[in-house]
Amino acid sequence: MIAAYWNALRVGTEVHVHDDDDRGFALSTGTVSSIESRPGSNSVTVRLSAADGTTRLVRPKRLAVHLGARDLHDECWRCGLRQ
Repeated sequence: MIAAYWNALRVGTEVHVHDDDDRGFALSTGTVSSIESRPGSNSVTVRLSAADGTTRLVRPKRLAVHLGARDLHDECWRCGLRQ
């Protein structure tokens, strides 16, 4: 995600996050739960929900997040590995 979009995220925004702990860089849907404003680039926390109803909070890297399912995936190396 480009920095301007990252810094414009708001609590409640739906995003798609690559799981860097997954060998296949799985793409999970989540919701922005908090934002810490910082000079240059904000710190964002995303709540991910699993199929079993559990949730977890992650602090993804900016380049591991997409606004939509097809948001610039052609330029995302993680998405390229999944194809």
